[in-house]
Parts: sequence; structure tokens; C-alpha cells
Amino acid sequence: GVNLFIEHFFTQNKSYEVRVVEVNTDGVMTRDEVLAKTGIREGLNIFSLSLESAQNALTSIPEVQSARVERILPDTVAIEIEARRPVAWVTPRDTGVDPAAVESSCLVDAGGVMLKPQGFESSHTRLPVVYGVPTEQWRAGQQIEIPELLAALELFRLAGERSNPEIKLRAADIAKGWCVVAWGDPQTRLTFGVENLPAQLDRLQLIMLHVGQTSRRIATANLMPE
Repeated sequence: GVNLFIEHFFTQNKSYEVRVVEVNTDGVMTRDEVLAKTGIREGLNIFSLSLESAQNALTSIPEVQSARVERILPDTVAIEIEARRPVAWVTPRDTGVDPAAVESSCLVDAGGVMLKPQGFESSHTRLPVVYGVPTEQWRAGQQIEIPELLAALELFRLAGERSNPEIKLRAADIAKGWCVVAWGDPQTRLTFGVENLPAQLDRLQLIMLHVGQTSRRIATANLMPE
């Protein structure tokens, strides 16, 4: 009796057929690709859909940070995708070539998750680069679990928030394995430890203020805690 009630009022009730699918892809993929990946389409019973399966299908895509699929009764399904945002290039070594032109280069988000470039994006040309990352060891969608890489990404973020004086970092090298060597000016090398980055940036700003009062420039500076 209960099953017949459910079938009559829910699973076989045409009032609960999907008529509207709202999709926000955040630029990751097309609407048709989302529908194909999730299996959601107009005409299906709204209660027959597995929202968890649909969400898992979307989050299996490397470029997707998160996905939410929800029912809006009686006949609407809303799909919301949040894309991963690349924050830097990673590449095995500094060859002097733009990393965007190097086949072994990849993009990473703030958490170190690898992303493969999808064609040319002008915004990617302004991203900093981290050298010393053996990119062949990971696939798109996997997190590159190197502490020095995560420290370099955090260093870029924190440096970008500094002012008076500004700290401009365009690249870093983590090949040594125990520190981050970063620079904005090709003639400068700044050595950071992987921990307590704010204190090291404080020290750098003090050095910059002092040097700014002279005619000298910073060539190298070891900012690691003693």
C-alpha cells in the first residue's frame, strides 16, 4: 500500500517531472556537457534523480572545485558549479622560456591541485611561476603534495597583500627542497623558509625600507628564521 502511494503521488506523478534545469557552469564546461555528465534532463521524475551521484560526477572533473545539485519542487533542478582558479604555473626547471610554451608546465590552484591549460588564456600570462616541480609525477585533478610548493603559493598570496613598500614576486624555485627562493627582479634572489612566512615578509620590508634610503639594491637576502 505504501509503495503504491509513493508511486502514485511521487515517482509516477507528472507534476514532478523535471521541466526546468538551471545550470551555472562557472565557465568550466557547457550546459550540454553538464547534462551529459550528470544524466539529468527534462522529463525525468525529480525524485528518481540521485543528487549525490550527479555531484560526484561533476567533482570528478579536475577543473571543478565544488558542485551542488538540488531539487526545487515541483519541477526544477538547479546545478551550481564552482571552478578551480589557477594561481600559478608549475614547471620542472627554469629554461628561460615562458612556462605557457613548455609542454611539461601545468597550472595549480591555491591548494596545489594540478590543472592542465585549456588553450590560451590571457590572464594566465600574468600568473607567477614555481620552478623545481616534477610535474610528470601527477595528473590533472591531483594535489601536488610538496610542502615547498604550498609555501611558495602562500608566499605569493601574502606578498601580494603587502604595501609600504610593495613586495612584487613573480617567480620561485623550490628545487633545493628545504626552502623557497623567490624573486620579482631577475637580479634578486630572496630565500624563505617554508614556515612563518609573515614574519619573514616583515623582515624583508624592513630591509627594503633601509635599502630604499640608499643607492643600493637587494641582490640576495636570506630571510629564514635562525
